[in-house]
Amino acid sequence: MKDKQTGQTERIGIGIVTTAFEKIGFAYRTQNPDFGIDAHAELISDEIATGKILAIQVKSGASYLKKASNAGYIYNFDKRHCKYWLNHSLPVIICLCNIEKNVVYWEYIIERNIQSTGIGFKICIPLEQKIDENNRKKLTDILSPLVPSSEYTISKTEDVSHGNAKRYSFHVILNSNKGKPEIAAIVRQVTKEGQKIDYYRNDIVKKRWKNTNAHVVWTYI
Repeated sequence: MKDKQTGQTERIGIGIVTTAFEKIGFAYRTQNPDFGIDAHAELISDEIATGKILAIQVKSGASYLKKASNAGYIYNFDKRHCKYWLNHSLPVIICLCNIEKNVVYWEYIIERNIQSTGIGFKICIPLEQKIDENNRKKLTDILSPLVPSSEYTISKTEDVSHGNAKRYSFHVILNSNKGKPEIAAIVRQVTKEGQKIDYYRNDIVKKRWKNTNAHVVWTYI
């Protein structure tokens, strides 16, 4: 049984998180007790439910804000939660609620954001990434279906930079049949990740574009 103070902190946190999502156009729905998912948030557009949903794990109170780095708050979790979140059918985010400041911080649970600790896993939740209007686009960008990287193979990567643009081309093979939403999600995933890679066809191009995100990415399925 949870103590009275813990229960009160959780209830206050739920209220703050609910309000934060509703202010930016999401319908927030608390779920029945579930392993690792406390709520769903559905995007509402022109007062119409879109069917685009986030799965959310919420942690409230000062105890979750003690571990911090210069970049943000550190949240630790075990292998069982990691596997569950990464394989969830919905995109999953972790929300840390500072009930004293009435602020909710969040991060996307995806492989590139997770680090192993040797005995478990951790994720850094950026200080600037809050549930607010400034970060609404980031939240809506992850609403599309997620396709595990094991479901496709990047067979060819080309650096086709020239002129005043850093450009990459990716050829992708699907490892199984996919519907249009999943194919679109793969294109978005590969394109987004492809913007950040450091691959160059020669030293001249590397010198010109090192540490610069790609301006153009072509993804062929």
